[in-house]
Amino acid sequence: IKQDNFNETNNSIQNDRQRIESTQILINELNAQVSELESDAENLINEIRNRKLGSSLNLSGNDLKIWEERSQEFGRALEKLSEELYSDDIHFVLELVQNADDNNYESNNLPTLHFVVLEDAIGFIKII
Repeated sequence: IKQDNFNETNNSIQNDRQRIESTQILINELNAQVSELESDAENLINEIRNRKLGSSLNLSGNDLKIWEERSQEFGRALEKLSEELYSDDIHFVLELVQNADDNNYESNNLPTLHFVVLEDAIGFIKII
């Protein structure tokens, strides 16, 4: 009986290790997704700034001063917008699910979405 208990315990430990490794892989994937999303958001903000404000390379004197002031005002507005856009976590989740629901999927594919809720973050993995 002791050997059986040992084997069960050992199997349980191995299963726990596999679950921990799988969870760590998932966390790493989510961290990579978060980093990519943050980078994409920053690039989008910079793209909007450049498209709306142009470049200061050909300006001088008062024109340059006006451009710099408008650029700073617009930058602050974009930062505030990006901070407040999805400040409510549940709003972000509902929008995410709604966007997924709005997509068209092939009839032979059942789309699924898995959420991973951590203490300070919500992650997801889309499986199609």
